Amino acid sequence: MFVRNKMTSQPFTISPDQTIVEAQALIDKNKVKRLPVVKNGRLVGIVAESDIERASPSKATALSMREAIYILSKTKISSIMTKNPVTIHSGALLEEAALLMRDKDIGCLPVVDDEKLVGIIT
Repeated sequence: MFVRNKMTSQPFTISPDQTIVEAQALIDKNKVKRLPVVKNGRLVGIVAESDIERASPSKATALSMREAIYILSKTKISSIMTKNPVTIHSGALLEEAALLMRDKDIGCLPVVDDEKLVGIIT
């Protein structure tokens, strides 16, 4: 079986110029854990819920909720995303995708054909 048979086609994406607040809203609304970051139709990165958590102020911070939200609303995805993520093509075998995810210790693979994002596999 091939990656194309099990991937999610047309995944929810975000632009590197969008903010952490926008990414969190997309993640919450669509019940996903990761968003491919796309610019001009090309994959430039990936941002995960865990990246957002790391970038967010600690609960022990002296910042007020309003200040924390302000900071997150100004922080661009490009500053927290994983650049040049590991990818796979849609014609690869599922076993190849599973091994790649295990070997790289990653939870998903963006699926890229002809330099364009066509899906995601988790």
